[in-house]
Amino acid sequence: MKKLYSLFAAVVMTVAVNAQTTKSVTINVSSIGGTDVLKTGNYDGGAERQWSSGDISFGGKAITSNANKQPGEVNSAGTLIQMQASNGVIYNTTALPGRLVSVTLNYVGSAKESTLWGGSESRLVNDVKANYNISGGTQIGSASTSGWTSSDLENTTYTYFAIKKGAGASYFSSIEIVYEESTPPATPALAVDKTSLEFPQTLVGSTSEAQTLTVTGENLDAAPAYELSGADASDFAVSGTLAAEGGDLSVTFAPSSAGAKTATLTVTSGSLTQTVALSGEGKALPVLTVDTDSLEFPETVVGQTSTEKIVEVDWANVSGFPTYNITGENADAFNIVDSELKVDETGGYLYIVFEPTTAGAKTATLTLAIDGITKTVALSGTGVEDSSLSVGDTHTVKTGLVKNTLVDNVLVFTAKSEVNIYNFSGQTVKTASVSENTAVDVTGLPKGVYIVTGVVNGKNISQRIIKK
Repeated sequence: MKKLYSLFAAVVMTVAVNAQTTKSVTINVSSIGGTDVLKTGNYDGGAERQWSSGDISFGGKAITSNANKQPGEVNSAGTLIQMQASNGVIYNTTALPGRLVSVTLNYVGSAKESTLWGGSESRLVNDVKANYNISGGTQIGSASTSGWTSSDLENTTYTYFAIKKGAGASYFSSIEIVYEESTPPATPALAVDKTSLEFPQTLVGSTSEAQTLTVTGENLDAAPAYELSGADASDFAVSGTLAAEGGDLSVTFAPSSAGAKTATLTVTSGSLTQTVALSGEGKALPVLTVDTDSLEFPETVVGQTSTEKIVEVDWANVSGFPTYNITGENADAFNIVDSELKVDETGGYLYIVFEPTTAGAKTATLTLAIDGITKTVALSGTGVEDSSLSVGDTHTVKTGLVKNTLVDNVLVFTAKSEVNIYNFSGQTVKTASVSENTAVDVTGLPKGVYIVTGVVNGKNISQRIIKK
């Protein structure tokens, strides 16, 4: 849409022309400055008359105001513009705000022809006295007694004009100049509804829920573009189609490793730029492991308790510590007698015994779980009715032998006995004669699982220990 401006002396009026707004400069005796500027019946030797309407300045030579009753009885002195034959010329000395659209000549008395000239660089008439020449312009159409319409000036870009009088002096009540001014281009704007996006802690290898950014464009020549940058840009993803008016972008976080991640999303259109700071934390995958997938207990006399078997449990990148329970048809034949799984640790041990109440094969399942991870250990053993078992398989920890089955450097005993300590390969690594509360130094033993055997109250005892 373009605007056409029209100035009437000091009064501004607007009219619609071809669905455009117009303003015009009306030149008459009053707008020129009256007889103080124009004199009366006095061309002043062709000196330049000067005046302004708004921001536009004008000049004229060989012009004056009419004498009384000129050009007829009804016309009072000083009410009409009089232009001298062949010399009279009216022009602008500063450019119109927009291209010239039309010129209307409002004659009084006998109409005489004038010519119109247009130019785009500078004024067409100099300020030298009595020099009436037009230079640097192009004549528009033919000589006219009424003026020149928008059709005459179609496809021109003239911002300077000159109206030159032909043969015979003429009188005008007014001359109206209409020009067109282009609407200043609208200011482009680019906005994003957020300056930052923070994603919740997300597991490595998984993708967060999407977050939405709304981009708004105003008066943009093209759709905005967007890109990710920064050391962790590959851990974020952006999708969406933007138009010149904007649109929505979907942003996700998919960390490839643990730790804090940052990146920058940049949205651009021409010289306009908006940035959004992206951040998130990758959480390492939770880990839960057990050192075995099955425990097989030796034959155990019904009503007695086997030696302990130990399950080593390790975990990482989890909240708290694992839960555990024993399930299955024969779950009551197995028992967790001790646990060293603690919330502030990353590993520990479960101590399990077999306590059959009836003879026969027994099975159950030990289940551990944390943060969606589950591990199982199959438990099995056989209950028997008599105690005719080999020495290596005897197991009656109803009567204890060792106080501390998880050992740092000292093994403490609960009863008098001759004891043997075997490694897991069956080799004897230490022997000792002990009494209640006797401490045996095992500092020299490597870390691992050992079996301690002895005889207490006539019963063969075998207990497993862990050297840390």
